[in-house]
Amino acid sequence: MNRYPPLYVVIHIYKTAGKALLRNFKRNFAKDQLISMYAPQIGLDKAENSANPGWNENIVVDYLNRHYTEKTRCIFGHMAFFGIHELHPFSQREVRYIVFLREPLARIVSLYNFLRFNSKNVWHHEIVENDWAMTEWFENSRGLWLHDGQIRQLLLWQRKDVLTRRQLHAEDLAAAQQALAQMWFIGCQEQFHADAGQLYRLLGFKKIVANEAVNVTQGHIRPDAETAGVIARDNALDAELYRYALSLRARRLQASAGAESGEGALALRRRVARWLPFRSSTT
Repeated sequence: MNRYPPLYVVIHIYKTAGKALLRNFKRNFAKDQLISMYAPQIGLDKAENSANPGWNENIVVDYLNRHYTEKTRCIFGHMAFFGIHELHPFSQREVRYIVFLREPLARIVSLYNFLRFNSKNVWHHEIVENDWAMTEWFENSRGLWLHDGQIRQLLLWQRKDVLTRRQLHAEDLAAAQQALAQMWFIGCQEQFHADAGQLYRLLGFKKIVANEAVNVTQGHIRPDAETAGVIARDNALDAELYRYALSLRARRLQASAGAESGEGALALRRRVARWLPFRSSTT
């Protein structure tokens, strides 16, 4: 039996309501139990990587090693990644991955509005200094995170070339689906309040502020039909991943419903804990 409690790793995909989720995680984990993994805290340069802005593997791993203790219960952020279970400090822990995904076109539209109207970093300046409309931004930005970015964020540890390769392929989708299947919890931004509520119940959270909008995008620029078509076609693999995520989510919800009606809340928690708690093959 593992003498340590589970380690929850929340991979915050950009523009999936992760900051709202983080607020409640911070309310329920002590400061020394949660490692927040965002570029400014780690000291990363947001201009350095165009697939996950700021990503630097060596700096991220060093930050984790310096801040991790046996008290750590959760790692949360844009720089949290699938593959943490492979690192030595975590090889003795039961690592449970959590991720929320979003319909790709809606995510890209939200990202454009956020960068244009809410952000002050290099990706904001790229838009305003060039006075790019959404179409121009999507076609001319050096940001790889605009193109099947959810797959890139899931694979940046295991398939490192997704950080530099413009075109992703079916093999990348398959690898991302395999990673997704090993997640302990999968939610979608479009059903955020229901999914987050279920997640909080599974985690036994007591201090919850419901329906709290955090980091809300101020702009509401919508793409025309032609631009929407270009974005959708260029994110076709992300769309396949999203559909796969919805199918996994639906099956797990069905299992949860049966468990709740026939076994009670405690049995539900035990059943979900068996879904896919990831243990390193080295243990």
